[in-house]
Amino acid sequence: MSDFVEVWRSSPPFLAVESAEVEHHGRAWTQHRVVVGDDAGGVVMVALRGGTVGLVRVWRPAVGESRLELPRGMREGADPEDDARRELLEETGHAAVSARKLGELDLDTSLVPTRIHVFKVVIGEGSPGPSDGEVDEVVWVEASELPRLVAEGVVRDGISLAALAMWAASGGSSG
Repeated sequence: MSDFVEVWRSSPPFLAVESAEVEHHGRAWTQHRVVVGDDAGGVVMVALRGGTVGLVRVWRPAVGESRLELPRGMREGADPEDDARRELLEETGHAAVSARKLGELDLDTSLVPTRIHVFKVVIGEGSPGPSDGEVDEVVWVEASELPRLVAEGVVRDGISLAALAMWAASGGSSG
C-alpha cells in the first residue's frame, strides 16, 4: 500500500483528504482518499421485529432529501457489537434483544477506506424509549416488501443495499 499524506483536514466533525503517488502494472497516478472520523469505521443494523424490518427516515443534506435507510452510525468503542446496539438505541429507541454479525463491507474501495460492520439485530415487542432525535421517523416494513422498496428506489443508499444483500445471503428472516 502506498503512503498517503494528508493534504486537507476539517475541524470537527473530522474529515481529511489524503493523497499518494501510486503505481500499478506500469501505470502511475495520484490517488486521493477521504478519511472520515478517526477511521474506526461504522455499523449498520438489519433490525427485525416479528416479520418486519426497521428502517429510519433521515434527512441527508449531501443529497438534499430525506431517505429511508437501515439504522447506522459511526464506531466509537472497542466492540462493533456494542456500537451497533448503542446506535440502534440512539436512532430508534429500541434495545436489541440479540445481535449477530453478518460480515463487513468497505464503503468505497476507490475513495473512502471505511469499514462498515453489518449486524442482524432482533428487537422485542415493547414500546421504544426516547431516541436522540437524529432520525425523523422509524418505519417498520414487512420483510417481504423490501425487494419492492429496493426496486422502486425507495431504499437506495449503498450501505443499506449491501447490508440487505448480506442479510438475504445469510438466509434473510430465517438467517
